[in-house]
Amino acid sequence: MIVVDISGYNVFLGTMYTNSTVTGKWEDFITKDVIKFMDKNYKTIPKKEARAIMGHSMGAAGAANISIRHADKFSIVYLMSPAVGESAEKYMSQMFSNNSTLNQLEILSEKLINVKDKNFQSEIIKNLEKFENKHTLMWTLAYGMAFSPDRTKPLKMKLPYKK
Repeated sequence: MIVVDISGYNVFLGTMYTNSTVTGKWEDFITKDVIKFMDKNYKTIPKKEARAIMGHSMGAAGAANISIRHADKFSIVYLMSPAVGESAEKYMSQMFSNNSTLNQLEILSEKLINVKDKNFQSEIIKNLEKFENKHTLMWTLAYGMAFSPDRTKPLKMKLPYKK
């Protein structure tokens, strides 16, 4: 067995292993580049029946999405504590149960209106230090940049709500 460990962790806590115009083409990287590289450089059985995908937490959610979208490439899927279901519901309920997270996203967005792409990462990290629930904001940003990217917006994502 050959195990390939791919970290999708980034400065915003994760890429969600999906294709995004903001965080990169992670799904393509895994389903095209990694598979091609492994089959070319190692003694593999280059067919779905000999290939599995697995992950933990965000990686398990990514493995679930990738395995559904690319059932032709993987015959086994193993998910360990996927970041879906109850844990994702917890974040979502925190975000929408009161306006603090939503208000902070709007404040952060306003602070980044004139920030250029090359300075985006450093400016957002600097500004996030000022917020009380930094982890929740970072998770929301990572999720939004992965699944609702929009490079024209100050946060590089569409905000997931309307007041």
